[in-house]
Amino acid sequence: MLHFVSPQGDQARPLLQNPPTQCAKLCISNLVVSGFLILSKPTIPRPPVPFPIENLDSLHLTCNTSSILADVAWLLNRRPLGNSSRIQLSDNNRTLDISPVLRSDAGDYQCRVFNPAFSETSDAFYIPVIYGPGPVVISPDTRLYLADTSLNLSCWADSDPPATYTWYFNNDSLPIGNRSLFVIPVLSMNNTGTYHCNASNADTGHSSDGSVQIIVLEPVSDISITSTPSTIVEDALVTLNCTAAKGTEVSYFWSKGDQVLESDDRVYLSDDNRNITFNTTVREDSGNYTCYANNSFSNSSSTYILNVYYGPSDVFISPNTTYYKTGSSLNLSCTAVSNPPANYTWRFNDETHDGSNWEIDILTVSHSGKYICEAFNEETGLNQSHFLEIKVLEPVSDISITSTPSKVVEDALVTLNCTAAKGTEVSYFWFKGDQVLESDDRVYLSDDNRNITFNTTVREDSGNYTCYANNSLSNSSSTYYLDVYYRPDIPVILPKTPYYAAGTTLRLSCTAASNPLANYTWHFGNGSVSSGSTLTFNLILNDTGFYNCTASNDETDKSSTQSQKVTVVGEYPASCMTPCCASDFWRKSLWPAAPVRGCVLLCWQTAQLSQKRRMSCRIFGHQ
Repeated sequence: MLHFVSPQGDQARPLLQNPPTQCAKLCISNLVVSGFLILSKPTIPRPPVPFPIENLDSLHLTCNTSSILADVAWLLNRRPLGNSSRIQLSDNNRTLDISPVLRSDAGDYQCRVFNPAFSETSDAFYIPVIYGPGPVVISPDTRLYLADTSLNLSCWADSDPPATYTWYFNNDSLPIGNRSLFVIPVLSMNNTGTYHCNASNADTGHSSDGSVQIIVLEPVSDISITSTPSTIVEDALVTLNCTAAKGTEVSYFWSKGDQVLESDDRVYLSDDNRNITFNTTVREDSGNYTCYANNSFSNSSSTYILNVYYGPSDVFISPNTTYYKTGSSLNLSCTAVSNPPANYTWRFNDETHDGSNWEIDILTVSHSGKYICEAFNEETGLNQSHFLEIKVLEPVSDISITSTPSKVVEDALVTLNCTAAKGTEVSYFWFKGDQVLESDDRVYLSDDNRNITFNTTVREDSGNYTCYANNSLSNSSSTYYLDVYYRPDIPVILPKTPYYAAGTTLRLSCTAASNPLANYTWHFGNGSVSSGSTLTFNLILNDTGFYNCTASNDETDKSSTQSQKVTVVGEYPASCMTPCCASDFWRKSLWPAAPVRGCVLLCWQTAQLSQKRRMSCRIFGHQ
């Protein structure tokens, strides 16, 4: 049975049920069945340009078939050939022209002939398209490499046939032959540069270039910091320089302690941050300065101790004590603000001593004076000194007071002198009793207060005078009793009664103000009666007269006398015994204690008058 197969590949359907009997001649090569020719396999002959060049050549293919009436279709890579303005087919599709050829046109070309009953396809004819090379691609595109690592570059360009590769380093050809891979096992700094890859196609006569910039970075290491000048003093211009002995594309930044350092009005960082410049250093600039250096894949740092030398200043001596007792010890310490620490030299009179301390075990007055400490800084070349006045004082003791003259009499010029037998730099002041003594118009204190001068003494100047003597470390005092001797004053004789009765007892007392106490002597008439301040005896009529009391002072050699007239009278006249005079009151009250008053006096006078003139006795209105 014969079948018909459509060009579109439909399922075959029977054409003849009994071909041997129905049409024996159709079994030959040009068998025609129901008017359709049985097809033979077409062929594609070698084209005129079997290796066309892209964009330069054209492709001309012919499909050879013995079937004149068959239809022809073209396949590329077993797929129907697409439509394009570059593709031209002949009227019967037996020739194919592609102009210009592109690389996408390369592949297996086939032609198929078919009629409604039969279909045949030629063998594939591979048509290559010569092209390239396209843009060169170098991989990897990494630019930065670490020294001592390897470099592996691959060069590729789209090309048919495959391109021939040539490598260049900084425009110098590398003798590695036709290799797309370039390898440097161990990179060094010398390998930094531009690597070119040239891809060429001998068939197209074209070439393409690509390049990559390779930077071989050395790890940052061996950081060093230097100072200019190396010796740094306060108020100087100083620069710190940071250098990485190894490393490429290094960046720098600084910190002081844990603070990032930035420029200000006194500290300047260079544009690349490698240098710090201090326009004027101050002591506070001292400290740890760390320079950090890094690049893309490594970092390192170094720390520099900036030591700003300054001083000395503020020299101080301690303890700041001026006064010391004799026999005590002295231990002075000298300090100064200085970097480095200052060297110290002491001077006292003609003595010198090195070191910060000056010690004296046992002080004497001769150690008093000015102690000078000089501080010197060997780095700055500066010095400064300070002194402390030391006064070694003997404690005040053995205070004595003397009077000139030693015997003080009223109205005399007298000086009290206070002296401390022991003690230095003694100050004095005086008290009389509990009152501070000060100069006035009669009493004068010397400038040093040691002496009190009384221009004219008065008896009230007597009293306790205390001299206080002290210095900065001790004090003492002494009390002197000033005893001002004065004359006796005019004595006072008591009682002052002028009349006494014979037979009574006379009792007279004599007192006079005197220092020391006066000695008393009584005189009657031209003779001495007795001594002592009182005079006592029984009166007779002949005792009438003047009784003198003389008070004398052995210290002043002066005396004073007072007289008292005493009149002694006889018995009372009887006529006087009036009720008034005879009364117990009058006798007891007025006689003999007060005979000068009252009844007795009047009575006596009246009695005498009545004897002479025979007048009556009148006593206070009584007869």
